[in-house]
Amino acid sequence: MRLRTRLGNAYAETLFRTGLLSGRRREWPVLLHYHRIGSEAFGRQMDYLTSWGTAVSLDQALACLRGETPPIPGAVVITFDDAYRRVCDEIRPVLTRCKVPATVYLVSDIMESKAVLWFDLVEWAIFSWRSGYHELLPASLHACATPGDALATRRAVLRSLRLCQLEERERLVAEILARAGLVATDAPDRYRLVDWDDARSMQEDELISLGAHTRTHPVLTRLSREQAWDEIAGAKVCIEERLGCAVDHFAYPNGKEDDFDDQIGRMVIEAGYRSAVTTIAAHAEPRVDPYAVPRWGVSEEDTLATFAVKIAGLWPVERARRRNRGG
Repeated sequence: MRLRTRLGNAYAETLFRTGLLSGRRREWPVLLHYHRIGSEAFGRQMDYLTSWGTAVSLDQALACLRGETPPIPGAVVITFDDAYRRVCDEIRPVLTRCKVPATVYLVSDIMESKAVLWFDLVEWAIFSWRSGYHELLPASLHACATPGDALATRRAVLRSLRLCQLEERERLVAEILARAGLVATDAPDRYRLVDWDDARSMQEDELISLGAHTRTHPVLTRLSREQAWDEIAGAKVCIEERLGCAVDHFAYPNGKEDDFDDQIGRMVIEAGYRSAVTTIAAHAEPRVDPYAVPRWGVSEEDTLATFAVKIAGLWPVERARRRNRGG
C-alpha cells in the first residue's frame, strides 16, 4: 500500500473512530464519483450515508448550488462514470434498497460495439503479465515499469498514455495487447459496460438518471476541435436516439485540470448539456461553474472511514486553477 494511502487511512480512522464526524455536515452538497466497486463495500457506504446525511440527485444538488433551493446539510450526490455492468447488476439493487438516487454516465460507442475501454485493456495486459514489464511495454513506456508492482506500473502507464495524441495512444495500446498475446474481444466480463437493454432498464428506474461520457472515452484536450465536438455532441445524440430521453449531464473523461479547457467547456454548452462534472477533488460551492463541477473519487481502496471523511468534506482538497465561467 502506498504511503499516501496509509497516511490517508490513518487520518480518516482517527476522525471516524473518535466520533468527530457525527455532527460534521457541510451546508453544500458533496459530489462523489465511482467506477468499479463491490456491492458489499458500496452497501456499507450507502447505509452509512443514509444514516448520517441525505442522498440527493444531481439535479437537486445543482439547483441548490445555483441558489434556487435552500441548502441541505449533509447532502451527497452519487455518480458513476463509464457504466460497467456491475452498476446495473450489483450496485442498482443497493441503490434501490437504500433509496439513493444516482447519475450514470454512458460511453455511447463502446456500448454500441460491446467493446472494452482502452485503459481497461491496458490494465488487463499488465495484470495478466508474468514476466518483466520491459518485455510487455513499448520502448517509449519503459520508464513506467516498476518491477514486481503491477499497480504502480499500471498507474504510470495510464498516466503516460493520457498525455498522448489519440492516434499514438491507440497504436501503443494495440502494441501492448499484441505483446501480451491478448485479443480485445476476449477481455474478462469485469471490464464489460452495460448494453442498451441495461441502459433502458436503468432509464425506467426513478432513482437513476443517465448522462453522457463521450463516444469512446478519449482525453478531449488531445483531440482536434472536430474530434472533440464529435465525441461530446455525438454521445448526446446517440444516447437520446437510442433511449428516447433527454441527456442533460456530461462527465469529462479523466476529468482533471489538463483534460478539459474553456474551449471544451463551450462545446459542452453548445451541445445542449446543462452541466459537466470533473474528477477534481474540491468542494462544490454556491455559484460553482456548472460546466466544471468538482467531485470526490471513491474507489475500492477506500475504507468506510475514508468514505465518511470525504462526505463530511474533510478530505484534503485538490486545488483547482481553472477560471470560473459562471452561469
